[in-house]
Amino acid sequence: MSKEAVWLWYPGDFEIHQGMLQNFKREERGMGWPAYWYIDDCNRNVNFKRHYDLKESTQFTVLAKGTGYVDINGTKYRLNHAINCDAGATDIQVFVGNVQGLPTIYIVGEIIKSDSGWLASNFVTTLPAGHDILYTDCNQDPNVIEYRTEKVVAKAQQAVDGGVLYDFGRAVNGTVTVKTNGPVTLCYGESETEARDVEMCYYKQSDVTATTKVRKRAFRYVFVPHCQLGDIELTAMHEYIRQIARNNLNEFNDVN
Repeated sequence: MSKEAVWLWYPGDFEIHQGMLQNFKREERGMGWPAYWYIDDCNRNVNFKRHYDLKESTQFTVLAKGTGYVDINGTKYRLNHAINCDAGATDIQVFVGNVQGLPTIYIVGEIIKSDSGWLASNFVTTLPAGHDILYTDCNQDPNVIEYRTEKVVAKAQQAVDGGVLYDFGRAVNGTVTVKTNGPVTLCYGESETEARDVEMCYYKQSDVTATTKVRKRAFRYVFVPHCQLGDIELTAMHEYIRQIARNNLNEFNDVN
């Protein structure tokens, strides 16, 4: 079994909740465009449980995203406080509710910790608790997608249609910074044709200056109408999720 603690949640809830967050960040031609289909959400009230036969006394702390308590053999204890546990047969339950995000726990301890072997219940079905190998640190929050960043500069600039077309040479998922002396319009596109269609461009932002908060988008091309080569400078900051070898997951799944 894994010797390292991870964040735990009801299985499937992490993916459902993150999918919901992404589907409500959509836009169309400057307007918010939330999903126009049924959206699932995560369970809001989860019970985590596990049995231990402790050979010696031990101490642990339960951290949680949400409100709730710890139950040890019928006695309640507070979250986020150190708990002393005597040797012997020990049934531990952690009740967590979160109306604003994903109910999730992280248990810090030498013997009792949030590793494999924990079960999670939504009070209808009990299953092995869910986890993700990207969330192994107690200071993380599974409600937040952690991105790494990479600076990307335009591979080519072309004067066309009374403006400048910037080709970053690859798909970018992130934001651009603008160095300009006056307000400009940014027209984004996955293709050159899409970016150059100023009137019907799906993702366009007007009156952008060096201090304007630019929305995160996916694109390869950015077209800036009514400017000349050298008038402005665009730099993209690509965001991505780090990759971890999936064979690390096998260690966690070897439940004792």
